[in-house]
Amino acid sequence: MSRYAAVDIGSNSLKLLIGSFGPDGRVASLHDEAVVTRLARGVDAAGRLHPESRARALAVLRGFVATCRAHDVTRIAAIGTSALRDAADRDEFINECAGFGLHVEVVGGDVEAQIVRLAAVRELPGLDPGAWVVDVGGGSAEVVWTGGRVSTELGVVRLTERHVAADPPGAETLEALRTAVRARLAALPLPRPAPALVASGSSGPLLARLHLGLATHDSARIHSTSLPLAAVTDMATRFATSTHAERLALPGMDASRADVALAGAVVLEQAAAAAGVDALVVNERSTRYGVFHRAFGPG
Repeated sequence: MSRYAAVDIGSNSLKLLIGSFGPDGRVASLHDEAVVTRLARGVDAAGRLHPESRARALAVLRGFVATCRAHDVTRIAAIGTSALRDAADRDEFINECAGFGLHVEVVGGDVEAQIVRLAAVRELPGLDPGAWVVDVGGGSAEVVWTGGRVSTELGVVRLTERHVAADPPGAETLEALRTAVRARLAALPLPRPAPALVASGSSGPLLARLHLGLATHDSARIHSTSLPLAAVTDMATRFATSTHAERLALPGMDASRADVALAGAVVLEQAAAAAGVDALVVNERSTRYGVFHRAFGPG
């Protein structure tokens, strides 16, 4: 059976998925790995990749290629998203990747949104076709609905750099984030209300992990779970009133996401409010799975 790999070069984390297709058409994962590199660090302000984040990302990607070789992967599909779209020096980065055997396609927001939708449709059987899908990344958030899709500047790294300065962030920062996100969502031609809302990306699974009280990540428990809007609002309030150290101490918190957790919670809270739903469906199998289906699955 052929083994394939999908690489998602995201603005906050880099993800590698190695697998094949199961009899149900879903991806049978053999290796699933995520490493936070914060590639979008400073890109919003400087327009270029930060040297430290760039170097770390390239080192991680070299490791991903080595892992693929060790697993006898037949083909690799790799995409770059918001951070590479926005960075003036992306071509240099892409050329370095090509030098160690990784060919990267930088996709536009429209294509990224299609990939996000594909992941949800293929990996969440029984999903209502009218559902909104919101994939919250580091530099952008992709919002997809029946007949439409858009990439919008609601990534957690970008929002945090723009709006979060104090520690703890405080009530004023929480309201500033809510106002910014609400205004951006209000400008989208979304069909309202939605029959369901899928929370994709890393923020949904993180909030689900905290809500379920899981000390470590458990994909089987998290994927397709229902996350109440009330719980998201409670976590957003708690994140806003907690110091970074206090957020780090929360059972189940991912240390690499403690600083951007507030922004992620606010995006999902406001998306659910706009959709008119009282709970979100968590998709733990997000962009990397969509890349896998797009590259290797049936048309």
